Amino acid sequence: MISTQWFVKIETLAAKALAAVRDGQIRIVPERFEKVYFNWLENIQDWCISRQLWWGHRIPVWYAPDGSVFCAHSAAAAMAQAEAHFGHAVTLEQDQDVLDTWFSSGLWPFSTLAGRMKLRTSSASIQPACLRPATIFCFLGGAHDHAGLGVHRQSAV
Repeated sequence: MISTQWFVKIETLAAKALAAVRDGQIRIVPERFEKVYFNWLENIQDWCISRQLWWGHRIPVWYAPDGSVFCAHSAAAAMAQAEAHFGHAVTLEQDQDVLDTWFSSGLWPFSTLAGRMKLRTSSASIQPACLRPATIFCFLGGAHDHAGLGVHRQSAV
């Protein structure tokens, strides 16, 4: 059965990921795999991130009865958007699809380390040592059978 799918325009994100490796912000070990990394990301296409499964992270999209689409981080935020759009409360239904496993896995460093990254702009002198800026190190690895496009896309997310 054909269904609507959600895609991420990944070319701009891939360009940033490529630049991060070339500039030394991301290091690929062993170095010989840089060629594979560059090949994948220099020839990347839009990423279909929706999956028709019954488990996983739900797509953060809600639909109004008239087909209007609201993308938000929560149902409450989607309702607020819908009320602003229609001028009154409406019933919304969340998209049934879930996020691609590689996409949701690629969000892990951001969701767990984002608070620490924001601290870099704060004054360390007024914070306890446990909250002072720190170098963020994230290891992205996997088995040989997982060393394909999914892993490379995660660096772009």
